[in-house]
Amino acid sequence: MKEKKISYVWAILIGLLMLVLQMVIFYLRFGEVNLDDSLFDYMIFFLAGTLGGLILVSFLRLSKSKAAKWSVSLAFILATPMAIIGMIVGGMIGPLGSLFMSAMLWAVITSMGYFVGRFLSRNV
Repeated sequence: MKEKKISYVWAILIGLLMLVLQMVIFYLRFGEVNLDDSLFDYMIFFLAGTLGGLILVSFLRLSKSKAAKWSVSLAFILATPMAIIGMIVGGMIGPLGSLFMSAMLWAVITSMGYFVGRFLSRNV
C-alpha cells in the first residue's frame, strides 16, 4: 500500500499559527494588542511561518520511516522558539531578515532532525 504524502497546505496552517503566536507573545510582553503594526508586518510573520511550514513538510515528505518523521517533527518544534526570536531579530534588519533568519534556523535544525531520524531508522 502506497503511503499518503503530507500536503503542503499544512504549511499555510503553520504560517497562521506563527502569526497568532507572535500576537500572543506581544500581548504577554506588553499587556495589550499591537494595533500600531501595519498589515505588511503581520504578512511578513505569516510568510516566515509558512516558509518554516514548507521546510517541515518537505523534510517530512523525505522521511521514509516513522522514527525519521518523529525526529523531524521534534527538531522543528525545538527550533521554533529560536526561529521566532529570529523573526523578531531579523525584523530589525528588514523584512527579508525576518524571513531568512527564521527559515535558516528551521532549515538547519530540522535537517539535523532528518539526518538523526534517518540514522536511527537504519539501525533499527
